[in-house]
Amino acid sequence: KDIKARIDAVVKDFKKFNNDVVDVLPGAGPRTLDITYTVQTNSTIPNLVSMRIVESFFESGAAHPNHFVDTFNYNTATGAAVSLEAVLSGSYLDRLSALTKEQLEKKIGSDENLYPQISAGTTPDKENFSTYIFSDTGLVVVFQEYQVAAYAAGVQEILVPYSALRDIINPNGLLGFI
Repeated sequence: KDIKARIDAVVKDFKKFNNDVVDVLPGAGPRTLDITYTVQTNSTIPNLVSMRIVESFFESGAAHPNHFVDTFNYNTATGAAVSLEAVLSGSYLDRLSALTKEQLEKKIGSDENLYPQISAGTTPDKENFSTYIFSDTGLVVVFQEYQVAAYAAGVQEILVPYSALRDIINPNGLLGFI
């Protein structure tokens, strides 16, 4: 129901926007919306399924499409959504902030003149870490376009190995066996 509600909202917003906007560039081509998804089950984490939905919007006359990634994580035994707070404890945002910033600087560069968004996009704020999936080897944190780098760098994904989180994993959560 959550996933259907999200897709319905995206389609509704796209239709509303297209009904309200006059084509300022006649002949520039149509506006388009593509939604794709992938589902990931985990062989090492029982009762957990993660889904990634990529929404791709192209505005008439734009130089490129824009993308937005949504993620959904569920406990298949209960049907409940799995939040970071349910599987990690303590100051997990501080840990994710430090680890992802370090990896992003290695991956795309640490020059603050080129990538000033890295610092802002990885501050220990829940919103910065609201898009994630669970893989067999670690937590995959997804950073939206422009969140930590320019559009040309694309959506950034950072794998934080469970071994780097071992001491803050909630022993009573889905990852407790780690």
